[in-house]
Amino acid sequence: MTESINNHIVVVGEALIDVVAGPNGERRVPGGSPMNVAVGLSRLQRATTLVTDFGDDADGALLQQHLDRAGVAVHRPGSPQRVTSTAHASIGADGSATYEFNVPWNLDATTLGSLPVTPSLVHTGSIGALLRPGSDAVATYFASMPIHVTRTFDPNIREALLPNRAEAQAAVTRLAALSDVVKLSDEDAAWIFPGYSDAAVIDALLAGRTSLVAITHGREPAVLGSKLATAMAPALEVKVADTIGAGDAFMSGFIDAWLETQDATLDSRTLQAIGSHATLCAALTVEQRGAVPPTRDQLHRAAAERS
Repeated sequence: MTESINNHIVVVGEALIDVVAGPNGERRVPGGSPMNVAVGLSRLQRATTLVTDFGDDADGALLQQHLDRAGVAVHRPGSPQRVTSTAHASIGADGSATYEFNVPWNLDATTLGSLPVTPSLVHTGSIGALLRPGSDAVATYFASMPIHVTRTFDPNIREALLPNRAEAQAAVTRLAALSDVVKLSDEDAAWIFPGYSDAAVIDALLAGRTSLVAITHGREPAVLGSKLATAMAPALEVKVADTIGAGDAFMSGFIDAWLETQDATLDSRTLQAIGSHATLCAALTVEQRGAVPPTRDQLHRAAAERS
């Protein structure tokens, strides 16, 4: 029997080590889109549990320390994977990152079924949501949530791990249809909905349960849409150290703002407020090396400086 905890967030998906090449050699830093989202939410003072899998090795210990410092509770299989997943990141001259992955993903229904809480919000995305066999259990868990539980989704496509494009597109469509809130990048949108405009992507995603969609465009304004309105959220001018974790920080801020405004009418003014909050989270993250999302205090100070 699980206990229902008000305002408890469960994030399901991969935690891995980003191996980042640089002029002074390699850096090994905690990463993985769902883990970054969980850390971002916890740093914004949202009670968060990450359901994931990583090894009992040195890299796994680094992940556990990172999650402990951020205040994220961790739920792992009783028999975790032997080796922690890695992503080798190459940073371009503009700070953008490309990745090569070594990611086994075998999360099972038993692990998800043994969670001690029923969340008020559940988030999934990226490899954890789309890489089989673990993604099958994630999709089943996502679909099993009671109707009052908010579901959020960021496909964050890793094309190299998804050789069957049609199968992955179908999986994204199914998860999006179950979600209240969907965020995707312009690259994700082009991969999932080739040839669609932003407006057409938003309309397609809003056809079912989904009530809020955001499409990010890097340095260009993000586009937000609801069943009532659309709005633009301009990217902020900052000095970019690298873009690792930028989209995940946007997602954390997006969820955080949604929780603050979910009882409000999703008109253009509300969409603008949500987008501005998420964009500021992303901007503060790219000013630092690695995926280090802002704390609530840092966010408040930055917002005050820009007001």
